[in-house]
Amino acid sequence: MPLSSKPAVLIVGAGPTGLMMACQLASRSIPFRIIDRKTGPSKLSKALVVQARTLEIFEQMGIAAAALSQGQMATGINFILEGRSVQHINLEGIGHDKSPFPYMYVLEQSKTEQLLLQFLAQYHIAVEWNTQLLSLEQNEEEVTVTLHYKDISEEELTVPWLVGADGSQSRVRQELYIDFLGGSYEHTFLVADTEIDWKYNHQELFLCLSEKTLAAIFPMAGERRYRLVSFLPPKLDRNTKPDFATVARSLEKDLGLNLKFRNTNWYSTYRLHHRYARQFSKDRCFLAGDAAHVHSPAGGQGMNTGLQDAYNLAWKLALVIQEAVEPDLLLTYQDERLPVAKNLVASTDKLFSFMVSSNPVMRFLRLNTLPLLFKKVFRYNSVRSSIFKRVSQTGIRYQKSRLSVTAAAEKHFPEQAPHPGDRVPYMSVFSADQQRKMSLYSLLHHSYFTLLIFKSTFGPDRAEQLKEELEAELEIYYPELVHTQIIYPHEENHVLYDQFGINEDAFYLIRPDNYIAFRAQPANVESLMQYLTNVCLVLEQPETEIFEEPDPE
Repeated sequence: MPLSSKPAVLIVGAGPTGLMMACQLASRSIPFRIIDRKTGPSKLSKALVVQARTLEIFEQMGIAAAALSQGQMATGINFILEGRSVQHINLEGIGHDKSPFPYMYVLEQSKTEQLLLQFLAQYHIAVEWNTQLLSLEQNEEEVTVTLHYKDISEEELTVPWLVGADGSQSRVRQELYIDFLGGSYEHTFLVADTEIDWKYNHQELFLCLSEKTLAAIFPMAGERRYRLVSFLPPKLDRNTKPDFATVARSLEKDLGLNLKFRNTNWYSTYRLHHRYARQFSKDRCFLAGDAAHVHSPAGGQGMNTGLQDAYNLAWKLALVIQEAVEPDLLLTYQDERLPVAKNLVASTDKLFSFMVSSNPVMRFLRLNTLPLLFKKVFRYNSVRSSIFKRVSQTGIRYQKSRLSVTAAAEKHFPEQAPHPGDRVPYMSVFSADQQRKMSLYSLLHHSYFTLLIFKSTFGPDRAEQLKEELEAELEIYYPELVHTQIIYPHEENHVLYDQFGINEDAFYLIRPDNYIAFRAQPANVESLMQYLTNVCLVLEQPETEIFEEPDPE
């Protein structure tokens, strides 16, 4: 391991969640090992939708452009009823003022994994394939595991921390005796990557409804290539796994569509579950991704949620390993992410149950009301915005987290201003340093916290004084824990100031995952330092500085 000969973390599972965890730790110089029982990265498409929030994370990592060069935007949704196109909904620009990526993006999971593997490679880090976890024990100080390599050898390894990102059948979760709450759907579902010969636009999504079945069809890279998601007809469900030619003939007939499936390069059947772990952490071990929650594919949420799990946990774990904060900070991982998982499992279960229900009333509503309802609600910009924020995951909030604080004596913010626990709004800012407008997000590309100091006027240099006071205070902690940015009241920043509710000098402290941690107006260093020490549990450090940015080659 290039970062250290002794790992601080063992990551079990090298799917998207485990790889994201590895990337975030590597970028913070945290030594780790990452193992997976598979022989190598997946070559199958699997998860297909990359949401806006995930693309924002990719942008922070510097890999968004590469992701966008390998997939395609979904520009619309079509409802097809008994073979007839009955509604079309335009998705172009649906989140134009909410994210730099205001759309639903289609990118195969195998390509997402390759992007993350390439990111790791710049740090000379490789996944240990053909390696599985056999057992796990932990005490107050460490976690001891037994690893099995290629049915040949075993290794006993001791590490301070362990992250289980090893899928829905998680061995880590089993070893920790954590309940996986929920149930399974009765249908047997199918997924196929195939060419479809039909008359419709390749850049759009299709929801095909009929009395006998339903199918969701997503565009993929390549001419006429699509992802098909449906369920096996009852007459075929008794078979162990009917071949796709048999399934295709049944679907072509039951959907009432003039189409042909050709050149299918992947086809699988499976049972769907809706479950979440009772707890996401136990002492020195954590669960993330499918090891912590599984649900229906409705809305393209699964992989994206796992990536955000890792993104939430990594910076907190890194600070603890660097001995910058108390370990109790890690309790906020479960506090913030478990409610997200519960809500997601419940909401996708309701939607999916409605879509597959055989109840005559539900079937009537599905076939006769749903397309019209979608068309009507999408006419309203407020509804389009709300749907985008929910589906894109840009609307996830941690307002109830103990890390989300407004200074008690300085609650001088209008209600519409972003609250602690909210994701930083997507807005433009005029940079005094670069003398140009740029995305506010471009100021937040730092491993730990960013403090935005809003200067109220062009009068006395109070903002500069605040910055100097803060940097002096932080010398007894970690000089690189908080990166400061002064935002000036330039005429092109009026909208930004209004949005953030600025009428005097103010602080907004931004977490590494681009969520607002703390705010104060008027700004003062004392309230910020109280937040860092009492809420974030920042520790006073010796003079030696241990924060070192890695130097990727």
